[in-house]
Amino acid sequence: MTPFGYLFILAGAFLIRQTIVGRARDIPTDGKDAFTSLLSADWTEFGAVLARRGENVSVESDSSSGSDSTDTSGVGSGTIVSGSYAATVVSLGKAARGYVLGGTGPSYYDCSGLLWKAAYKLGIYKGNRFTTSTFTGIAKTWCSEQSSPNIGDIILWTGKHMGVCTGEDQMFSARSPSKGIGYSSISGDSSYFGSQPTYWRPKL
Repeated sequence: MTPFGYLFILAGAFLIRQTIVGRARDIPTDGKDAFTSLLSADWTEFGAVLARRGENVSVESDSSSGSDSTDTSGVGSGTIVSGSYAATVVSLGKAARGYVLGGTGPSYYDCSGLLWKAAYKLGIYKGNRFTTSTFTGIAKTWCSEQSSPNIGDIILWTGKHMGVCTGEDQMFSARSPSKGIGYSSISGDSSYFGSQPTYWRPKL
């Protein structure tokens, strides 16, 4: 079989997959993201694309991951204004069942899926679903970069993780299958990822 034949079969399988998982309307976005991740041999990102599901399609979590538990500890210092970006992220996260790579809700999220859904819900960003790797490419269209974070700012380790600031040295994010969705310290995550994050303030 020619390479074109294999490509045709893969394209057909992808279209069928998109229909089954409820993402037929997202074929252009998912197809582009899958193609880009394949070209760059980014298998983590490719897996995240394949893990995406439509909102009306349930996703079963790994029963051994403990991802059905959500950390709902305190919000730290400062005030999260009802209806703000931070409040929306926290509300969506607390209502979810846990973490699934590529998840965009409502039952499961990954870190970028949770922040994307909150922005989409508030109407401050209606573009394609972003990831930790693609966020900086679209960030300046609806955010302004900051030198230090305030409540409601996006905390980003490019290509690694992202969350929303909820207080002094505190953030809320979809963390991992084992840690679920909840709070962590910005400094602790910076130490874990081995770098300082960048901070982005949504234009509400």
